[in-house]
Amino acid sequence: MANFLTADEHQLLTQAERHDTGGYDNWHKTPRDRPFVVDIDARPLVALINATVFGVRVYEFMAIQRPGDLLHYLWVTIIALDDEVIQSVKESVAYRNRYAFDENAPLSGLSFVEFDRCFIWQGDDTDLEDACWRRHVEQQYWRDKLSDLFSLVVTMQHRLSGMDDFLLQNEIGLIDDKKHRQDFFATVQRKCILDSHNLSVDADSSDFYTVLADMITQDDVHSVSCPFGGLTIWRILVTEQIKRSQRLGLPPDEAFPLYGPDTGLNDLPEDWGGYVHIPYEGMHDGEVVFLPGWRVFHTEKAGIDGSLAKAMRMQGCRYLFVPKSRELGDLPCATREKIGNWVLYRQNPYHQRLKGITLLDSLQVQIKEASELIASADALLITAGAGMGVDSGLPDFRGNEGFWNAYPALAKANIKFYDIASPNNFSDDPKLAWGFYGHRLQLYRNTQPHAGFSKLLKLAANKKHGYFVFTSNVDGQFQKAGFDPKRICECHGSIHHLQCQNGCLHYIWKADAFLPEVDVINCQLLNSPPQCDCCGEIARPNILMFNDFKWEDSRYRLQRQVLSEWLAQAKNVVIIELGAGKEIPTVRHYGEMLGWPLIRINPRDPDLGSSPGVSLPMGALDGLSAIFSIPGN
Repeated sequence: MANFLTADEHQLLTQAERHDTGGYDNWHKTPRDRPFVVDIDARPLVALINATVFGVRVYEFMAIQRPGDLLHYLWVTIIALDDEVIQSVKESVAYRNRYAFDENAPLSGLSFVEFDRCFIWQGDDTDLEDACWRRHVEQQYWRDKLSDLFSLVVTMQHRLSGMDDFLLQNEIGLIDDKKHRQDFFATVQRKCILDSHNLSVDADSSDFYTVLADMITQDDVHSVSCPFGGLTIWRILVTEQIKRSQRLGLPPDEAFPLYGPDTGLNDLPEDWGGYVHIPYEGMHDGEVVFLPGWRVFHTEKAGIDGSLAKAMRMQGCRYLFVPKSRELGDLPCATREKIGNWVLYRQNPYHQRLKGITLLDSLQVQIKEASELIASADALLITAGAGMGVDSGLPDFRGNEGFWNAYPALAKANIKFYDIASPNNFSDDPKLAWGFYGHRLQLYRNTQPHAGFSKLLKLAANKKHGYFVFTSNVDGQFQKAGFDPKRICECHGSIHHLQCQNGCLHYIWKADAFLPEVDVINCQLLNSPPQCDCCGEIARPNILMFNDFKWEDSRYRLQRQVLSEWLAQAKNVVIIELGAGKEIPTVRHYGEMLGWPLIRINPRDPDLGSSPGVSLPMGALDGLSAIFSIPGN
């Protein structure tokens, strides 16, 4: 990155050219020594280029589309100019920039555009100094100079587009597709500044950046709160956010929530294609948290029975980065690791803090605690992932082998779940796409919900505010088990509803009339696929797929609104989470972020981290049956 500009290019742009306009002698009856001499260089353009290499001001640079745009990146240094003219220039600039320019300060130079605006042609009434400058800048030399400079910029734009940098390529892709945030501004925001800050990575912090980049890819990390503004840190965080967004087909803020400093980040994450929530003041909760100097850490809450979250007065914190200057010492609830200028504290797993309790005894205690939590609640929020349907005989597609066991034809073709669950298949190979989804539709229609569903309904029956279901499952099993459809929020949609593959009129309709005939051996639809009544295109399930930008989410948004209104009424909510995995963590993250007591029932990933509540390492049916067996339930 440091060698983006060659030595010759750097010299060409930074070396000043002397412009002697000839003074005023030719424009006054009585010749006087009133020189007009300035130096002009392109140092602001060098500063812009140096910034773009690190993902800053990329749109501004790529939006240079004409030679005239480069006038914004020329710098004028005054060499010889009459004091009265200099004062006039200062007053003119101060009038246009009342809060950003001090007309009483010495003036040695300023941007070409600002300088040029101070000299106006007014026909026969034009002042001598104005006429002198205007005639000078209208010479053919300027057109030739700007054209040559523009050719160099075009070369550097192509060079930037070829750089192997994820965030840079993502932002340039948004620019090429006319989907960049700044495409919708009235004008391009341009800055003429000389500062060329050193944005390169600090070698002393390279280990820290490596640890951070590895940590946030872990399955148990769903959010980060960082009230610091370091560019490298945020490039790492937003890179992971965009990758998760693309992989999961979710908006960036849902795929991997990030919380920044209350001073803001100059909209850089949005330019890159991500999103960082900026709190009004203070800082937000998160699973990975950076501790600022002003935030109180309650050491007494970090004992053997405590947690990092309790010590931070948070719900989710399980990894804590502390500046070396504020090291907290040893904490009984966490491990400690020094990394460069930071100290990383990792929350100890709950089972490491249990002493003198057998696994069986511990499980019985947890089941009883779960029962007591449910008894104390006035409302139950049921959150469910694919594991909820396993006890009904439904596949959860865990890993390639589990998926291919269910669909051997796709195994033979080496087609993974991520590949077949793509909206592009409905235009590229609709028979294959509907062979897969048609089989799933038949499977879900023919599957009876297991007994755990009815137990859940009974647990919620006597609650003042009843229940609400938040699920990533598209199978409709909750509705089939008797749950009120108006109390279900399906965050990934429903296979029992259809939409046009092109999002025609944002229309969603029920799939009841479609009866798929599927060749299961070859995963092919035998009859005609459903069609959109409006445009005649092939319809697809109203399901959020991977890299899905045409999913019609109006039905989900309405469900989410009703859920939010319900949550606002309930005062004492307990969350029962069933079979929600870490690979697609939407359901886990939603429950954790609410902060209510959580009962996590999961045979593979039961760890609560720092969330308050109870963890049951059991399947959904077994866990619900165990809770239901406690007297009083």
